Amino acid sequence: QVFHPFSNKVPYLQIMVTKSFPSIFLILAYRFYMLEASSSSVGSCPQNTNDVSLRNIPADQIKENIAAHEKELAKQEGDYYCGPCDESYSHVPTKSFKVPRGFVLPDFDSEFRKESDDLIHVTKTPLLSEEECQDIIELTENYFLENHNGTWSNLPSGRFEIAGSWIKDIPPLRTLFNSLLKTKLFPTLTWLFPHLLNDGSDLSVQSAYIFKYTPESGEKTDMHMDSSLLSFTILLNDESEFEGGGTYFECLEEDEECSTGKQNDYHIIPMSRGHVTFRPAALRHRGQPITNGTRYVIGGFVVNRHRCEHVRQFLSRGTEALANGDTMKAQQLFDYAQLTNTKFSEIFMSLAHTKRKFNDAMGALQDYKKAFKLNPKSADAAFMVGVMYGELEKDDEALKWYQTAVSLNEYDGDAYYRQGLIYGRMGDLSAEKRMYQHAIRVQPNHADAHCNLGVCYGESGGAMVQEELACYERALTLEPNHADALQNAKAAYYHKGVAAYQAGDLEGAREAFGRILNGIAPDEPFVKQLYDAIVKRQQEHKVT
Repeated sequence: QVFHPFSNKVPYLQIMVTKSFPSIFLILAYRFYMLEASSSSVGSCPQNTNDVSLRNIPADQIKENIAAHEKELAKQEGDYYCGPCDESYSHVPTKSFKVPRGFVLPDFDSEFRKESDDLIHVTKTPLLSEEECQDIIELTENYFLENHNGTWSNLPSGRFEIAGSWIKDIPPLRTLFNSLLKTKLFPTLTWLFPHLLNDGSDLSVQSAYIFKYTPESGEKTDMHMDSSLLSFTILLNDESEFEGGGTYFECLEEDEECSTGKQNDYHIIPMSRGHVTFRPAALRHRGQPITNGTRYVIGGFVVNRHRCEHVRQFLSRGTEALANGDTMKAQQLFDYAQLTNTKFSEIFMSLAHTKRKFNDAMGALQDYKKAFKLNPKSADAAFMVGVMYGELEKDDEALKWYQTAVSLNEYDGDAYYRQGLIYGRMGDLSAEKRMYQHAIRVQPNHADAHCNLGVCYGESGGAMVQEELACYERALTLEPNHADALQNAKAAYYHKGVAAYQAGDLEGAREAFGRILNGIAPDEPFVKQLYDAIVKRQQEHKVT
């Protein structure tokens, strides 16, 4: 559901120049609790009747969660190895990172923390050999070379797309990966999380991918949670082959061993080739931008075949209900999630999204604030509080929350962009322009920011017409049907054409009007008349 409200229209030579305003439903789709559509092998999932948190949940809802869990298991039965571990495996040492108790996991939080708060584990020595890593890269590159002319497919990650593939779709890679599951990955998981897993036969890979991060084919991902119980990430190539990258964990406190002196870099866990990070899947994280080179990564999402994650299932079912338009059912399921776990911040994000559907602005605002209180490092929660204050026409409050969002997530292009809109309404053209430039810096594919930056250049005077046009052209490259960019480009090229004609530059006028007719407004009769008249006059000049 996308709406595109115009206000703040700027007249330009009797053609309306419009600024782009964001569709909040589209932003919610980006920022919503996204659960990846993937799962694995069949198994039974007995209900834990001693779980106090489920005592207030209707029995039929518990059964539906279990059925959903088993459906996930059945969906990819046979795709990945499922069975006992290789008992001959010798465990490699790991460095562990604490997750403060304020960051509550949706399911099994107390069992994850039974012995300590060390929840993120990184191998100190390579779990995969250099040869195994190189084999994986070569198998994948050869697959795409032989089947897709060397072009990798793209996998969505929120607002971004990353070059990559599901491992199950590359047969030779799947064979090698299944061997690693049995001999190395499953044994390590059962060793690291003994209070959640009895042995390797409890484990089932819900999904697994290989990603190829480059500045061109996918530089980063949004902050998100994985839709499973456990996750692991494997770095496949040497750190000298790329710049930037790494996994940023929202929950980490400052650690001297990770710090390089840069702002917030202690959130980024370093890894070397063949090393693996193991963690609870619900820890919010993002892939950091790649600035140069290529970074190959494998990511795996794993569930316990015999234990249902009830909060995740409530959220997943509620999200599906909301997408299908059943708002009442969605709210009921999110309420059940809250009854099951009162301290998981993303539940309140989901409840707030639902209340917005009911036009309950104040209720949504309060739930977004609750989410932020439970997780004060959540840029997404801060952003949505800002959105709600904006909808309540309280720009001063909205601005503060957007500033909080970018202080927590420097790559939040939408938060910069919305600050630009507010400064525009305040009449501060310099600050408005600066915010759009920040949005583009961190999110180069932000078409609305390009469009509005063009309007700012237009409002700065005719001397910056080339910069203005470049912004509209970039917006149209990203979104060829961008309504505001089309309208604004038509106005700017028209102005440029008139100015060129008045200066006696017939060729410049012809090019400007020709650009309008070539893809911007091909059926504009008045521009067509001007273009034809200029072409005729040029021909007459040639004759004389």
